[in-house]
Amino acid sequence: MHILKHILFLPIAIGVTGLEAETVVVPAGGDIAEALALAASGDIIQLEAGLYEPDETLLVDKMITLRGAVDEDGSPISIIDGRSSIQVLSTTNVGSNTRIENLVVRNGSAEIGGGLINFKSGPTLDNCMFMDNYAEFGGGVYNHGAGSVFRNCSFIGNTAEMEGGGVYEGYYGQSTFE
Repeated sequence: MHILKHILFLPIAIGVTGLEAETVVVPAGGDIAEALALAASGDIIQLEAGLYEPDETLLVDKMITLRGAVDEDGSPISIIDGRSSIQVLSTTNVGSNTRIENLVVRNGSAEIGGGLINFKSGPTLDNCMFMDNYAEFGGGVYNHGAGSVFRNCSFIGNTAEMEGGGVYEGYYGQSTFE
């Protein structure tokens, strides 16, 4: 177990002998960007219940799981809020083994993908809520160059100046909604 600036690292063995993934626990209000930067492929970044207000877009550019907490009904209770000043999340060059789970992504603002932009990426998103995000294209989510898998995700109150209030499928974007 490692502690680094209010982030807790817990080793977890995975299916291949000799490899260990880390579970990085980020307390409410903690630095998700730091956890993402320090994470290695296969790691799990576990957000505790509460509010997170990053100062910059959170970049997911490796095979990790970014997981929030849920209440007793299974609803996400880890909230990442862009405060109407930043794009909340960005994925780059990742596939379906990159997972984003149990998050509320709200109040993002950007030219494209206010809540999330997937650039040449097709992550799997499960049990996420995209709320009150804004962009010219893809208020909630903008997919460019690949399609994502959305399972049990909701899009509430997102707006786009041009197209795609909830989700915009840009260049070769073709997502699956389950």
